[in-house]
Amino acid sequence: MLRTTFCLLSIVTAVLCGRANVHDGRGRVVEAPAARLTFLDHAPAIDGVLDAGLETLAVRPLWLVSGRPDAATRPPSYRLAYSAEHLYLHVDLGAGEIVQRDRAYQNGDGLIVVVARPATGGAPTEEFSVLGFSPGKPAARWQQRFVWYRNVDLEMRSLDSAQVATFSSAASSAFEVLVPWSEVYPHHPWLSAVGFNLCVTRALPDNEKARYCSVDDPRVDSEQSPRRYGELAFEPPEAKGVTQAAAVLERNHCLVGEPIRLRLATLAASPVPASLTLRAWSGEGSRMLSRVVNVNLPAGLQRQDVDLPAGTLPSGGYAVTWELSNAAQSGRLGLSVLPATDAASLERRLDAAGRRVSPGSLATLRFELAEIRRAQERLRPQDVATSVRVSLERLLGDVRAAEAGEDAVAARTGILRRAFRSAVDGTLQPYSIRLPAGYRAGRRYPLFVYLHGSGEDDRNQVGRDWFPADAIVLAPLGRGTSNFYTADHAQDDIREAIQDVVANYGVDTTRVVLSGFSMGGYGVYRTYKEDPARYRALAIFSGIPRVPGSQPDAPDFLTREDPALFRGVPMFVFHGGKDRNCPIEQTRTLVARLKDAGVRLAFHYEDDKGHETPGPGTLEVFGQWLEVVLK
Repeated sequence: MLRTTFCLLSIVTAVLCGRANVHDGRGRVVEAPAARLTFLDHAPAIDGVLDAGLETLAVRPLWLVSGRPDAATRPPSYRLAYSAEHLYLHVDLGAGEIVQRDRAYQNGDGLIVVVARPATGGAPTEEFSVLGFSPGKPAARWQQRFVWYRNVDLEMRSLDSAQVATFSSAASSAFEVLVPWSEVYPHHPWLSAVGFNLCVTRALPDNEKARYCSVDDPRVDSEQSPRRYGELAFEPPEAKGVTQAAAVLERNHCLVGEPIRLRLATLAASPVPASLTLRAWSGEGSRMLSRVVNVNLPAGLQRQDVDLPAGTLPSGGYAVTWELSNAAQSGRLGLSVLPATDAASLERRLDAAGRRVSPGSLATLRFELAEIRRAQERLRPQDVATSVRVSLERLLGDVRAAEAGEDAVAARTGILRRAFRSAVDGTLQPYSIRLPAGYRAGRRYPLFVYLHGSGEDDRNQVGRDWFPADAIVLAPLGRGTSNFYTADHAQDDIREAIQDVVANYGVDTTRVVLSGFSMGGYGVYRTYKEDPARYRALAIFSGIPRVPGSQPDAPDFLTREDPALFRGVPMFVFHGGKDRNCPIEQTRTLVARLKDAGVRLAFHYEDDKGHETPGPGTLEVFGQWLEVVLK
């Protein structure tokens, strides 16, 4: 069945020609008519310089929201335009050369771009993509263009199909960016309203910086936070030549047996018949669904819904492709079909089968079920829900195994996530581990504990290739992403996670190494102070020796704590010379205090490194150091 909604005046007004919120220069957002984004019928060349004709794009102001203005140059400004496939951005930074600091999107010179779904009444939204752009450098190419956050969660995904370039001279400097709408899915001006914010961080002399934004948002670079934005107004597109098209799925996940719809927008120069081909492909590349729909496209912009008979698809992950005859674009969209299972009945099955598995495995299965329930409650229509589907399918398999008397959790090898029931408050708490290749139950292995940095959790930590291959690797959650391992029972969590690993796996408790990155580096100092007898050695990577501001009573290892505390344990400390998130000067000061106190410490730094892990040379030295301390 074909459902057609023509782009009448009301729809054009709502989606393309709306009003936009702008910053009033005093930390507030006000509603005012805004220059509409010009429609481009082709993509500009991205070289940092405006193409001929783009000088006429409206110049939009940015407002100083933190730091001090640079008296040597004019404030930055920007231009926006759009096409069927891209969002175009040109940022005039003012006079002067572009400075390439580490994490320039935060420290200068760089950009933070927010593309969002506006919330009711212009309230902050939890549906958005936050993109980061930097001039880049060979040692950290990921910083040039990446998705920082998707909705409120950390994403850290490379923006491979986006283009970014810079131009710099004594008279002016600029960023130029071209972002495919597909990279900020499901946002597209032909299909929904689009919110936007741009923050430009300028590097200033004396290691200072200033931030300019189109909308003042103190949480623009924070995890688990809604975002502020201005709602963009778009110039109605002019149809020329070949038909243009864009599409999203009304939902990117469904249950087995549920149909969904494709929402299609087309721009045609004249009325034309066309055929729309829809296919669904399995993860192995098999075609699982195919449908051809004949459509009549009127002139101008049209939106219509087309049924996709996904109800025939079994549980699994799929790529849905659409192709419109005579159109310049086609598309590939993700879809997860979730098992049609009831959480309550699954919990009853788990209760009945739980006595057939170990207490640690039962705690893990109960945690997985609770996490799936929470994730399902948070799902938004355009979430592909891959992790929910995979977790649910695995849990169903593990419950079936338990019903048959098998402990599938205990039999897992490689990288896995487990949970324990805390003796402190009875809650289920997770951790991640990596078992070494060829793990044998009768053998005792060293334990390498790694504390995550701020904004992260235990997941995606233990698989690093520079961790000791012949050790069990443990990454505790620490009861949160940004508590500096000081609040929220974080220390209890680390202790209990280690105890659970020791109870379920072969651990040599005399060879436990504690390590961490960034906030996790502080966690190493803090955790060793709490329980010094447990650890054989300490390793700190780009760490910070004291908590910045938010917890004044937290231990301060830079100035207040006695460095002699660490005299009985070998330490490896690394820091990057260009680190601006955790300045190396603090680590140098602490290292000097530790050495004066007689601590056995190996300090390594790399001048060209920022807030990151060491390069290959230092990692080789670290591996050699680790072999010695674990003998």
